[in-house]
Amino acid sequence: MATTTENYIEEETVNGISLEDVDLFNKGMFRRERPERLDGHSYKIENVPNGQNDNISFYVTINNDENNQPFELFIDCRDILLYEFLTAIGRQISLMLQFDIPVMYIVDELRDIHSGNTGHYIPGTGIYCNSLVAHIAHKLEEHYINNSK
Repeated sequence: MATTTENYIEEETVNGISLEDVDLFNKGMFRRERPERLDGHSYKIENVPNGQNDNISFYVTINNDENNQPFELFIDCRDILLYEFLTAIGRQISLMLQFDIPVMYIVDELRDIHSGNTGHYIPGTGIYCNSLVAHIAHKLEEHYINNSK
């Protein structure tokens, strides 16, 4: 088994690293390891439409690394119709953060997602979110700005 990424490897892993990760490493991208301890905040998002003529509430937890930068994001939702979708969104955002994709790039991309079913105003703010995903992006941006000082 080769120990460098310079050799072409036919196995599925190299020293326990998948070939996909080796390819990303060769391109200068790598996934940061999760530190033993992360500090974070949980935010309750209340009374947003779920697209089924009902309103829901859910929690977004954002954990920061040792440099106080967002490292991972979790979404806890009791709505059975949205659980799978919101869990997938949380995992994808976490993955982007762990590959050092700039937070504001992630926010800008997610904020542009529109939905005729889940667009809503954030209660008490007058801020309109185009979708549930855009609201999660808003919360990530708010967290990033408030914790980057």
